[in-house]
Amino acid sequence: MITLIEDPKKELEYDITCMTDGSELNVTIIPAYCASCRRQIEGFFYFQNARIGQVGTIPCNHCGMEIHCTVHDGSQDSIYMIPEIYSEQWSYVGENQLRSHVEIDFQDLYQINTKTMKKLEKILLSEQGEQHFLVELDQSKLELNDLIDQVMSSLKLNELPNEKIMTDDRFNMLPEKVNKWLNLLKVLHII
Repeated sequence: MITLIEDPKKELEYDITCMTDGSELNVTIIPAYCASCRRQIEGFFYFQNARIGQVGTIPCNHCGMEIHCTVHDGSQDSIYMIPEIYSEQWSYVGENQLRSHVEIDFQDLYQINTKTMKKLEKILLSEQGEQHFLVELDQSKLELNDLIDQVMSSLKLNELPNEKIMTDDRFNMLPEKVNKWLNLLKVLHII
């Protein structure tokens, strides 16, 4: 199931959880992209996985196309968006205009992945030695805001900048907690 989060103030209520080693990510708040007009759809969406296959549709607020959202393996770390029936990978719209499905990989978009977590662990190791909190939480799942708070507390960071950080040219806006995470990674020179 995928639905528009109508009240932007409720955005922080939706969880983004990850394993402390970055190996698993579960997102419930996502941006959307129209492969037809190639623009980010306004707002953020609640993403509740429906196993494998069709998750739902989103209307593009720019061109009006219905975007079909699908998942291929039952995880909530990526989604496919296509402006056609979800089983069709490619379609032509007029002469020489090719539309294709768009994959959104949230591990890359949100920079919550094994590579990032290894860099973070290296920083924590150099600042705190062998007993930093990631070691203590070995293979635990954390909500992203809790992870940010733990890192800031461990490294004695009081505040973060509030810059909009882009990790993918398709998206000019990301959820607030993701942006906070990206600002933390920028302060730590991870990104």
